[in-house]
Amino acid sequence: MRIAVFLVLCMLLGTSTIFAAELPKNLGHVQDRAQYFQEKDKKVLRAEAVSGSLHYYILTIPTLGGEDSAKYATSVYKSWKLTKNDVLIVIADKERRVEVNFNNSELQKKLDKLPADYDGDGNKNEKKLVEFVDKHFIPSAKEGDFVGAVRQLMTSMNKLMPAAAAKPTEKPAAAGAQSPVKTDGTKKPEKTEKPEKTESSGEPVNVAPFFIGVLIFFLFIAFIIAAIIVLKRLFSGLKLKKKLAEVREQIAMQSVELAQALDALTPLAEMSQGRTGAVVKDQEKQLTTLLLETENIGKEMDANSIMVLNTKMLFYNLLLYTEYMVENEKKMAVVTRKANELADAEKKLGPFASRIAGNLNRIEIGINDMAQKLGSQLLPLRQSLEDAKNVLAKATEQSAFDVLSGTEWALKAERTCNALQSEYDELVELHGQLIGFPELERNCRESVKEIIQFHNLHAFEEETLSLIDRSNTLSEQMLTELKQGQVSSARSLWEQCQKLLREAVTSVTKLSELRRSNMDKADALDHKLKQLIVTRDKLNDELLQLSHRYVKSLWADMKDEYDQWLTDLTAATKDLDIAKAQTGDREQNFESAKNIFDDLSEDFETFEAAAASMLETIEQWDKANYGLRNQFDADLSLYNQAIEHCRANRIFLTPEFLQEAESVIRTQSETFQNAATSSPCNLMLLEQYGDSFHEAVASICTMIQRIEQNKYTAVQKLTMLDTSFKQQLVLAKGMLYKRKIKQSYNELKTAAERCIQTGMYEEALEWLKQLEEFVLSLGSANRIQSQLHANAQMQQQQRIQATRTVVYHQTTNEEREERPRPKPPKPKSGSSWFSSSSNSSSSRQPDKKPETKNSSGGSSWGSSNSNSSGGSSFGGGSSKGSSSGGSSFSGGSNKNNGGGNSSGGSNW
Repeated sequence: MRIAVFLVLCMLLGTSTIFAAELPKNLGHVQDRAQYFQEKDKKVLRAEAVSGSLHYYILTIPTLGGEDSAKYATSVYKSWKLTKNDVLIVIADKERRVEVNFNNSELQKKLDKLPADYDGDGNKNEKKLVEFVDKHFIPSAKEGDFVGAVRQLMTSMNKLMPAAAAKPTEKPAAAGAQSPVKTDGTKKPEKTEKPEKTESSGEPVNVAPFFIGVLIFFLFIAFIIAAIIVLKRLFSGLKLKKKLAEVREQIAMQSVELAQALDALTPLAEMSQGRTGAVVKDQEKQLTTLLLETENIGKEMDANSIMVLNTKMLFYNLLLYTEYMVENEKKMAVVTRKANELADAEKKLGPFASRIAGNLNRIEIGINDMAQKLGSQLLPLRQSLEDAKNVLAKATEQSAFDVLSGTEWALKAERTCNALQSEYDELVELHGQLIGFPELERNCRESVKEIIQFHNLHAFEEETLSLIDRSNTLSEQMLTELKQGQVSSARSLWEQCQKLLREAVTSVTKLSELRRSNMDKADALDHKLKQLIVTRDKLNDELLQLSHRYVKSLWADMKDEYDQWLTDLTAATKDLDIAKAQTGDREQNFESAKNIFDDLSEDFETFEAAAASMLETIEQWDKANYGLRNQFDADLSLYNQAIEHCRANRIFLTPEFLQEAESVIRTQSETFQNAATSSPCNLMLLEQYGDSFHEAVASICTMIQRIEQNKYTAVQKLTMLDTSFKQQLVLAKGMLYKRKIKQSYNELKTAAERCIQTGMYEEALEWLKQLEEFVLSLGSANRIQSQLHANAQMQQQQRIQATRTVVYHQTTNEEREERPRPKPPKPKSGSSWFSSSSNSSSSRQPDKKPETKNSSGGSSWGSSNSNSSGGSSFGGGSSKGSSSGGSSFSGGSNKNNGGGNSSGGSNW
């Protein structure tokens, strides 16, 4: 049983160790993994972490890696096996999060007693621990003072939990006292039967064996617990011992590395002088000091043997030596790197100087070869070579006792060698270009001559070839400079040679392109000039015909404009000949010719526009002449159609109207025809006569339309009144009364019909107006009679009185009808169409509508009139609302004959 319990405990300890290995190990009260604190700050925090009633463990980490901060802190708390009086403070750098974790019910009670909104942020629902941390940690942390934040948090928590007095240990029970017996909650303890005293024995009962057994049992339990604790500490101590051994091994390795670096630096220190000697001695001193410190630490670790069960001391030593090992590693990295650099510099200096010497030897061989080819000593290059050799010799001399100085001289020798190599390479390049220059010069000369020959540019041949000759002279100077070793001067002369050759080829190429462009422009201008000559001949013919067709006042200004145009065209033709001569083989002044061609291109466009404008003006005059004649014919035809329309539709016109209209048409027609047939023709006067004739025809047509409208209005009104009178006659009472009113109606009707038959339509409308009043009055009388008749039927009881009343009214009406009726005034007749009350339109514009005083019938000339009755339209107008009669002719359109309104057309 004991073995089984022991194995189970070992398994539990092993499992907890495995889970704890995934989290940071407990290396002390301050573990700064996020590098928040300096060494002096760590010492202060370690001292304060254990100074109060609570012990604090401070852990800073770079990041939580996405894990919840509370869960992480709880895991670390359990992994480190912290006790009741331990408080864990975890600070995450990336998440800017602080987490406080503990397992102390008394501390939690103290926090719960804090007042609401302890941190003063207005939120009373936060946990007390959160408010406590917000008040004592966050303000200093926001300012970047994490040491002050942690110290304030620990101080505040220590105030909540002051140091408590040690609890008194329980005294062992007195001899003979009864020990309490543990029982479960369900079964009562069995009562022991006390032995009955016998009178024969007389001795007390002995209970000591029972208490001894209980004491042995508890001692056994205590022994098991102690054994478990010892085993746990033993395993922890062995692990710490193993880690200390690893740290000791690493410190020993550091000692070996320091000794090796010191051994490598010792030969250099013995032989070095000057600046290198001082640097080597300083490095040797640092290595020696660091080596002694490392060996002393190792000896201290060897001498400091701690028992395995003292885990706390082992843990402290492990933390201390680990920090030392890390710091020592940083120092070693700096010191050994400098020592290795010095050692490497000594090893590399010799091969480096040898490589420079080899380069100088190759350059010297090349200089000797070039001197032989050029027939010169190339003294500047040889002097630079000697300077580089002297610098290299100085580097070799210094390398024997001063590595650093020797390295600087070697670098200087390398720069000198590189400059000399560049100068030598340029010399070789220029020499090769100089060798190929004769062929380059020959090819350039042939190209220039070929272009000059092809485009006939002999005037520029001498100037262009002089550039090539100058480049040849510069090539000779370049050879002289190369022989003297002046590489930079030779490079400048070579660039000038190339520039001269390019300039020669470019100049003749531009001249050839310019001549070709001028010739193309000359051809284009010749073509335009031919077109302008054709236009000139056409203008001559047109102006000649104008002098016969129209009066001089019309075309005099155009003649002056044409003369100026002809003068400018002649001058432009001369300029074109000059530009052609400059482009030719003799003068070859291409730039001047180009400017003249450009100017002439603009001038010819101006000539074309002016000629087109004059021709367009002449064409407009001819169109106006033909238009006036066509308009006259159309107006005359419209007049004839209007007269014929009246005859066909039996529209009677008064003789005075016809005589006066014929006189006006005949007079103005003869005036227009005389102006049109005169030679030359006065177009302005012809236009005035045409307008006058057009206005006269429009006025006549308007009056005819008015007469036609009056006729149809009278006829339609008479028909309507006949129908109304017949209806009223049926309603009238009494034969005598009917005969009288019929006689009066027939008299008015006869007068109106007589006016209609004789063509006096306005007088007929006056008679019809009286007739309409008569019919309306007849309707009123009939309504009165009907009302009286109704009253008579309703009053049958007073028949006698009603009969007298009816007779009285009838008698009164008959007397009223027998009174003499005054005759209406005779309507005026024979009025001239010139004095008509209608407003006739004399404008030629079709969008101006003539105004009439009639509300019905007829149609209008040259406009749209919506009417409710009769009529017709003619002369280019349209009747859009005629409901009866009429016809359409002479270009007009009757869009709705026979009733109903319709619309059509489009806006413009």
